[in-house]
Amino acid sequence: MQLSRTEAVRAALAAGNGVTGQLTAGVTHLPLDSGSVAIANHGIAVKALTANTDSVWVGIGSATTGTGTELNPGEGVTINIDSLTKVYVISDTAAQKVSYILT
Repeated sequence: MQLSRTEAVRAALAAGNGVTGQLTAGVTHLPLDSGSVAIANHGIAVKALTANTDSVWVGIGSATTGTGTELNPGEGVTINIDSLTKVYVISDTAAQKVSYILT
């Protein structure tokens, strides 16, 4: 039986075996984790923290403000991809944070 992405995130959190973290996004695009060797089985969930004051954009391979997927504070997205190093974030404003979990 294959799990939905939501079920996979919940299962990884409950089992304690998902790779999790936070990244401070700013005006230069950054990968979620430039040195990660962890491989996702189900994908990656990314969420903009509710304390953010501006949007964060998420992209595959690169990100620019105004392109990719815009996340307002508190919004999230799941991405069917195998590595944190392939997912990039950027914002118009410095010090905007995202949290992520690789499942």
